[in-house]
Amino acid sequence: MLVMMDVDSRTRRWFDVAEECATLGVPAIVTIREEDWFRYGRESRFDFDVVEPWLDLDEAREIFTAFKAQDRIHPDVVSPEWAYERIGEPRLLLEYVYLLTHGRMLEERLADQVRQFREQGESPGKLEILRRATLAHALGAGVAVRKLLIGVDLRDDPQEVIGSMVGEYIQVRDGQVEGLHWVRSA
Repeated sequence: MLVMMDVDSRTRRWFDVAEECATLGVPAIVTIREEDWFRYGRESRFDFDVVEPWLDLDEAREIFTAFKAQDRIHPDVVSPEWAYERIGEPRLLLEYVYLLTHGRMLEERLADQVRQFREQGESPGKLEILRRATLAHALGAGVAVRKLLIGVDLRDDPQEVIGSMVGEYIQVRDGQVEGLHWVRSA
């Protein structure tokens, strides 16, 4: 048996589960952002190793070769070395794979999505909601949707605007905005 936990700002008791796994001798793998480790972790009573998702040039070449064998490399990507240099520091695996398969950086994709709010004539309040949700997420706080909407100028039905953002930009549970979509959490 192996326990796997993908921890985010809503998974505050992950440490208790990891500790119980250690007590029972059950191996556990925890994926967690560094800020959540410091926010919700505590002095460890079990052994652990930290594995960070950085990659070196040799790993980048291997990944490139594997994706190329499956014809998954975007035509704009000229070489593994080019892509490796393009992602810059820190050398994040997710960013590298996205660049290989999509031909652009995640940051560019996210900026395009936000820019589309304006271009598609969406309510300017939608961007304000995203800003507020981002701030709450960065602070590790949930916020009630009704409070999040106070003072936000929306042309459209608030429920419709929030509904269009759930699962794409924000996460909502029981009337609380609990964070950003997992890819947008950076």
